[in-house]
Amino acid sequence: MSNLFKIKLKKFDEKLDNRKIAEFQDEYVKRKNKELETRKLLTNWKHRIGDGGDLKIIHTISGSGSVSSIGRNTISPFSQRRIEDVLSGWDVISCSCVMKRLPTDTPRKGGVGALSIELDLDVPIQNILGVHPNDVAFPNFAGREGGLPQGRILNSYALADSIFQGKARPTVSNYIMDKPYNSLLPAEVIYDNLINRRSRYNEILVIGRSGINIHSGFQPTEKIKLNGISYRPKYPVIDKIFGGQTYHHQELRLILEDLSFIKKLLQINNLEYFNSSLSIRGLENNARFNAILQNAGFERHHTNPQLFKVTRDSFA
Repeated sequence: MSNLFKIKLKKFDEKLDNRKIAEFQDEYVKRKNKELETRKLLTNWKHRIGDGGDLKIIHTISGSGSVSSIGRNTISPFSQRRIEDVLSGWDVISCSCVMKRLPTDTPRKGGVGALSIELDLDVPIQNILGVHPNDVAFPNFAGREGGLPQGRILNSYALADSIFQGKARPTVSNYIMDKPYNSLLPAEVIYDNLINRRSRYNEILVIGRSGINIHSGFQPTEKIKLNGISYRPKYPVIDKIFGGQTYHHQELRLILEDLSFIKKLLQINNLEYFNSSLSIRGLENNARFNAILQNAGFERHHTNPQLFKVTRDSFA
């Protein structure tokens, strides 16, 4: 090998090394900037969903067995185990963000969940995986048989692929996710949408399992805790109840299923009351709805009309 060739090869190696160093530095800067942006966003969420904040994160279910994307007429895992224990075994939970105190000037302003029973959750900010202004059809149980939480694992990579590639549930026709599911937005964007009713639902994706590192610079995920249970029925008969119209008893079937299920939830989770303060139409002040609650075995708190508890002799 000639000396000239050795000199040229050395210069080439130096250029290559410098290029690699520049690429590494560029990637490092991008990664640090992303970490700073993530910290800023999650710190903002911490203030908005904390004790003094105006927003909260909920997961909604129904008395007929619906859980996220599972569908109707299935046995709800919440009917047999404590809510916190169920959620701690799930990888990714689809939640919604709503206002803690709903405005009374416009019905439905302030946010609603997809189903009528709301599990009010205390979510550690490091558990927040993604924030989306609309329902994004996340495949919560991707890779599991039947798309169910109890299904055996058929593809251990499917959930991660769904998160990073934005793969929506295959049962949702024509839905296209244009970015990864682990994308965050400021709490102000969600709040503005809630106030102005820009979308029917939003979707907040949170990690249910503890001990997982998903955000650099943050502690691993922690257990999600239950703050309480709220009830905001969204069935057609509600319009008749509040409109003073006549309705048939069978139209109350879904409401009565929910109330029966709420009794189980209160008992399993050692809760005394559920909350009706987030009702979109002030259910706590409506005599007709109160009569339905009383007939179903509930009574109001003696000083707080927003709270209802099960009467002593009516536990199912």
